[in-house]
Amino acid sequence: MNLRFLKVVIALCLSLALFTKAGFAADPSDILLTDSLKETELRIATILKDKMNVSGTLSIPGANSEDLVLRFTVNSSGPKAVPPIQVVIDAPIIGRDAQGAVTSQLIGIASYADVKLTLDKHLEQLEWVNRFNSRNTPVRFYLTGNKIVVAWHLLITRKEPVTEDAFITALKSLIQSWPNLIDDMKSSGIIE
Repeated sequence: MNLRFLKVVIALCLSLALFTKAGFAADPSDILLTDSLKETELRIATILKDKMNVSGTLSIPGANSEDLVLRFTVNSSGPKAVPPIQVVIDAPIIGRDAQGAVTSQLIGIASYADVKLTLDKHLEQLEWVNRFNSRNTPVRFYLTGNKIVVAWHLLITRKEPVTEDAFITALKSLIQSWPNLIDDMKSSGIIE
C-alpha cells in the first residue's frame, strides 16, 4: 500500500473523532442551522478571520443574490511547499420538513490545487480518484474538467450543530493533506 496514501487516510479518519457531539446543549460558538443561503457563510467568514486570520471573498455564484459562497487561497512556503490551494465554502440547505422548515444544512468545503493534469491520462486520473473514494473517509474526491477537487462535508441539523473546532479541524485537515496528495499525484503520473 502506498505510504503517502495511508498517511492521508489515517490523518483524515482521526479527525473524524472530533465530529461526534450528540445529546448536548448548543454552545454560543456553534454553527447553527439557518434558513439562509448566506448567514452560515458569513458566520464561517468571521470564524476564519477571528480564529485563523484568514480573509476570504464572499461572492454570489448565480442569479440568487441571497446565495453566498466564500472563497480564499492558501499559499505555502518551506520544504513541503505546494502550489496555491483554492478553497470554496458553501452551505446549502438540503432538507425541509412538511411545513417547509429547514431540517438540515450542509457545510461543503471544496479545495483544489493549482496543478496541471497530465494530458491523455484521464482514465488514470479517474482511477486515482476512485481509489480514494472507495475508502471510508470523511472526504470525497472529484475529477471536474481540469481539476481534482477534494471536498469535506459537515452536516448541521436541528439537534446537532457543528462546533467551531470541528469546522476548523476539517478545514485544516483538508488543507494539510494536500502535500501528500500532490506527492501521490506526481508519483502516479496524473499531474505534470
